Amino acid sequence: MPTYLVNSCLDDAQYTVESSLVFQLDDIVSFYIDIESMLCGVIVTEITPEPTEYQVNGPHTDCCTCYTDSGYQSFVFTACSVDETFYVDITEFCNLYGSNPLLNEVFKIYDEINDVSYCAQFIGVSVEPPNSVYQVDSGEGPFQTCEECPDTDIPRSANTESTVCEICCDCGATGSTINIITPPHPVWTDGYGTAVTQLNMIVIGGNGLNA
Repeated sequence: MPTYLVNSCLDDAQYTVESSLVFQLDDIVSFYIDIESMLCGVIVTEITPEPTEYQVNGPHTDCCTCYTDSGYQSFVFTACSVDETFYVDITEFCNLYGSNPLLNEVFKIYDEINDVSYCAQFIGVSVEPPNSVYQVDSGEGPFQTCEECPDTDIPRSANTESTVCEICCDCGATGSTINIITPPHPVWTDGYGTAVTQLNMIVIGGNGLNA
């Protein structure tokens, strides 16, 4: 049986595969590296060494079709600045960008429910169905790192909310009353270019509390 060198669609890692089928240079194939792990890749060349992977199928039209033909439904992204994972439809992503993402590339993911965009890093493919709430922003990415992606749409805060108690005493029958005041807080920009409100600090001066 012929033996081939294959570049993975995910990260260009190379694998040696054996198949009873005959493939050509640049054919897209799917192959198993163990019982449960299936990869898609591009035929680089035919070689003579002994194979290490088996069960090759194809050819497929492209890497995106290879994934969907093999039962995968979603590209999986993890948000850069919040604890959130996004399952994005493979076909919709590929129709927008023309190809699959590579591992660790960063894209903008739009949350339709909350009307917010997140910077998110591609971490792999999944058989789980996509969440239609999350869409990839057209033209946003790929970025090579989270730091390159402008994640400015997400309001963020740090520490615990600080409040001020104002005690009013009229020395009458009603006694003292206490009003809780939420003072203005300073805002700074983090390493991702996101505005962060420092909740445990208070702005003093003309724009905040008058001393």
